[in-house]
Amino acid sequence: MAGPDGDLLVPKNLYSLQYNINVSPQGNVPGVYLSSHRTLNYYQPVTSIPAEFARAEQIFSEYTNELRSAVFGGRSEKSSMMRMKESLLAAAIYGEGNSSVRASSDAQTVWRGFQEVLSKLFPPEIGFQRLVADPPEILIETTAGEFSIDSLSGGLSAIFELAWQIHLRAASDTRSHFTVCFDEPENHLHPSLQRTLMPALLRAFPNVSFIVATHSPFITGSAKDAAVYALQFNGEGKVVSLELDFENKAKSAEKVLTDVLGVTSTSPIWAEEKFNSIIEKYLEFDMTRSNLLSLRSELEDNGLGEELPMAVEALLGSTQNPGV
Repeated sequence: MAGPDGDLLVPKNLYSLQYNINVSPQGNVPGVYLSSHRTLNYYQPVTSIPAEFARAEQIFSEYTNELRSAVFGGRSEKSSMMRMKESLLAAAIYGEGNSSVRASSDAQTVWRGFQEVLSKLFPPEIGFQRLVADPPEILIETTAGEFSIDSLSGGLSAIFELAWQIHLRAASDTRSHFTVCFDEPENHLHPSLQRTLMPALLRAFPNVSFIVATHSPFITGSAKDAAVYALQFNGEGKVVSLELDFENKAKSAEKVLTDVLGVTSTSPIWAEEKFNSIIEKYLEFDMTRSNLLSLRSELEDNGLGEELPMAVEALLGSTQNPGV
């Protein structure tokens, strides 16, 4: 396949297809990449904790390596959740200390700091109070009671996992600013959590810049000062980046779907087809009071009563542009 900069050769055996992309000059940007994949964990009780607390940088490295191994089909005796629980138990014990155990400031930063992050990310209705170390488990204490982190729902578990990675990266160097590249943060999240995720992350991590790729209308434009770009095809069939004005004009989720993400309608296909057939029928009639009442009745009979304003607008547009 020919292109302006050369030819792209596609091998017949696509199963062995590999490619590399080199960007030159390439700068070093400190940060972390969060994949669109979320881990599927199975229950494992913690059977041991380390004799000394590892630094946040080491914990982060071991945890992310476990995630990468799981994504690429690797096997490990410990799940990513198991590693998280081990680290949190060690952070609780060495961070708080007692009359016989000298407290570790590194462990204290991880243990107390992570709870502060969760208090900003978990939805208020959860009533999050704190984490409790109850070996071999880590419990979440809420206003309604306690439960193990293993019993978190898919959405809350995703938030817990994302918060853990960013917090560990931040705790590795509390003075530095870094960037988080975030692919499809909406995965596994209820729409209400999608709507609040980015504002909550910005509050929890004020020294972090986020670069987010998303298909969620609740994520897009959820931060007022964000620079929002849409990838679209131009007249030549090439993908171009278009900056959108979300700072001066807020958009609802429905407007984002239609104006930004290119969804022509937010209604089900069957409803859209029925609506169009009704409009085509009434295009043949004059816009009289009797016909408008009949239109409203037919729309309501088909569960489309709320679409009356759009129907009237469509009919008025047709009468003003009879050639359309």
